[in-house]
Amino acid sequence: MANDDKTAHRAGGVVRRRRFLGMVGSIIGAVTFWRSAPAAAVSRTEDPRRFGAQLSGFLRPAYLPMGWRAVATFKARSDGFAGPDEIAYWYMTIAPSGVARPLSIYQTREPSKEFATTETHRPMVVALTLADGSQVNAQYHDGTWALPAAGSKTPVWDTQDVQSLVFDRGDLRVGIRASRYAGIDLADLLRVAASLS
Repeated sequence: MANDDKTAHRAGGVVRRRRFLGMVGSIIGAVTFWRSAPAAAVSRTEDPRRFGAQLSGFLRPAYLPMGWRAVATFKARSDGFAGPDEIAYWYMTIAPSGVARPLSIYQTREPSKEFATTETHRPMVVALTLADGSQVNAQYHDGTWALPAAGSKTPVWDTQDVQSLVFDRGDLRVGIRASRYAGIDLADLLRVAASLS
């Protein structure tokens, strides 16, 4: 029996270690890509018309904060929900503060994971009134997981810049990620989400 306890303890440690390493990998990949990719996305913007019928049933915002414009449409990205049918729309502002910080909207019918860089963090629930007048409870994350400080193995919850909103709309799971540094506050985030149609 003692051997079984040791094996179970070791197996639990392996699971926790794998989950931790998976979370760190997700953080590194998503944060690195999210902070560096907008410049690349601008130079190789994917034309939404290229996706044709694949965009049918996905939502677009009727409202964007002043100065923001569409720059890219992506399919099957891993820095949202990693859904096989996932569509991500990226918007950027002309202001220098928004150049490396897109407003990104991810949508999928088949989420494979929690919204990237918010895994296991307890969200604040906010009421969201949608464009059709219906109301849903949305999960608001006031930050994102960041790399641990030197010498630490524990990721830290960073509330200085990135924030996100996750909710279900019909058969879609929607995640919106935005930057405070780029001028997007919670009111703007909610207004963009409410305008999706």
